[in-house]
Amino acid sequence: MTIVFTMTSRMITIAAACAVLLCVVLFLLGVQIGMRYAGPAAGIGGAATTASVRAPDVSGTGAAGALSSSSPQDTSEQ
Repeated sequence: MTIVFTMTSRMITIAAACAVLLCVVLFLLGVQIGMRYAGPAAGIGGAATTASVRAPDVSGTGAAGALSSSSPQDTSEQ
């Protein structure tokens, strides 16, 4: 008994979509593993917390000063 296997254009499209999805999942897994190896102080999270501490209070409500222990004008210690 012989089995004939033909790849139709629909099967090729499905295979290509699965390959792309696999690459995206592996990339995201690598990013997550890299973030665990780098630690909590490095990476995007560290830059975001630094930026929020240095952000000036333009609204006048004092909300930016509540995020940090020092005033936004005092940047000499950073």
